[in-house]
Amino acid sequence: MLPKITVDDGTCLGPHECGLCMKLCPMTVFIAGHTKVWKFRETDPKDYRVYARYYDQCVMCNKCVEACPVSAITITADEVASAAELLAEPMAEQPASLS
Repeated sequence: MLPKITVDDGTCLGPHECGLCMKLCPMTVFIAGHTKVWKFRETDPKDYRVYARYYDQCVMCNKCVEACPVSAITITADEVASAAELLAEPMAEQPASLS
């Protein structure tokens, strides 16, 4: 099950002022991307924002959520079982081999 990672652009301080989510994520889910591209001009640092580009790599450790000083990141998923819950379940019996 893939998580849905939302970064609130109105609240997020941006990669140049903060960037803790990008630094702390063990799976490198977040990247900094620019919102405007001007030919032959330097991009203003305020025009960058944080994207959850590699959300399919997220292991839902919540380090980014806990580290965000302005609570701009939310992670949700439907019916997610933790690793401990999955390990606690008994293994399904394998069907008898066809002879």
